[in-house]
Amino acid sequence: MAKSKDVRAKSKDVRAKGKDVRAKGKNVRAKGKNVRAKAKDVRVIVILECTSCARNDVNKESPRISKYITQKNRHNTPDQLELRKFCRYCHKHTIHGEIKK
Repeated sequence: MAKSKDVRAKSKDVRAKGKDVRAKGKNVRAKGKNVRAKAKDVRVIVILECTSCARNDVNKESPRISKYITQKNRHNTPDQLELRKFCRYCHKHTIHGEIKK
């Protein structure tokens, strides 16, 4: 029991001195210096559009095209992204492909 109290006391001392490490992506303070985390320029925002709605020149019932907004990692997926998502205008799961902004 005395051992656990010592560990807690040490952790409180470390926090009191300002040497805390936070979650990834936030400022990290170590030895009195502020260090910024790596920039997030690898991830880009992409728009996914229903390929069956776009190919059929928009459904006859609804004059809209289903779109989703998501992120992708440029290094892991350099080519265009294609996912199966639900199209609310076709009323079924279809392939949604990445479009240019």
